[in-house]
Amino acid sequence: MLNVTAFFSTVPKLILFAFFIKLNFEVFFAKKYLVSTMLLFSALGSVCFASVVALYQKRVKRLVAYSTISHTGFIILAIGCMTVDSVKTTMIYLVLYILMSLTLFAILCLSSINNNKQKYIIN
Repeated sequence: MLNVTAFFSTVPKLILFAFFIKLNFEVFFAKKYLVSTMLLFSALGSVCFASVVALYQKRVKRLVAYSTISHTGFIILAIGCMTVDSVKTTMIYLVLYILMSLTLFAILCLSSINNNKQKYIIN
């Protein structure tokens, strides 16, 4: 069950962000400054909100969820710059983020195999 969750929490992100990058450079490039400003404000709001709310989480699932929101904000921040270098950086960040997420799910799978399911961060 956790393997399916790991797959569906990582692979669709890669596809959606690749589509989002292509959409920005193909469709919205004419309105570069307007779209860039909107993306930067929404990304900063996402990062700030998720970082503050994640501080008060005690459950692992919620902490991972707010971490995902924060990482998505960082990715949108890079896409909002709308340069070729920012796209390269975004792809590297996405690959590293997916590897980190798969590692986290692997650790959770190993702990569930040992009948040591971690529901809370602090027991």
